[in-house]
Amino acid sequence: QIDVFSPTPAHRIAFAETIGREHGLNINPVERPEQAVVGCDLLLSVFRAGKAPLVSADWITPGMHICAASSVRPVARELADEIWRKAAVVAVDDRIHAFESGDGRSAIAARAFDPERAVELWELVNGQKRGRSADSDVTLFKSVGTAMQDLAVAHAIYRHAREKGVGRDL
Repeated sequence: QIDVFSPTPAHRIAFAETIGREHGLNINPVERPEQAVVGCDLLLSVFRAGKAPLVSADWITPGMHICAASSVRPVARELADEIWRKAAVVAVDDRIHAFESGDGRSAIAARAFDPERAVELWELVNGQKRGRSADSDVTLFKSVGTAMQDLAVAHAIYRHAREKGVGRDL
């Protein structure tokens, strides 16, 4: 089950219909953000973040994984500070830039998170650092986007296109 929220009703309905049809998924457009968050196993938060956090710590339940990719600018907020405190593991794509984001700055200023506890995604992937240690652990991946991620995605798309015989070389 996928619940999706957008502040624009037409957008959330169109997304649910289009993506649901294209991928055979049951996507339910909801009217309030907490309806998409409370009780979910995986929260993917991608939107144009404003100056106030949209995701409340009260909505976060044991065992949830949060992938937060909206607060990338210094003044942008996505997650309440308390979410950082709840997370047993906080992974970042880039340790320096994650804490230049509005959410990172706010979590540090509120003493909700010590940036020394953060692990970089590559450390988890190669087994150098441990991720979740219990099913009830809340985990957070704070992504601010890096050129390396863009290149990895572009390479995967290129390989997939070559395998399918689509596209053209320039």
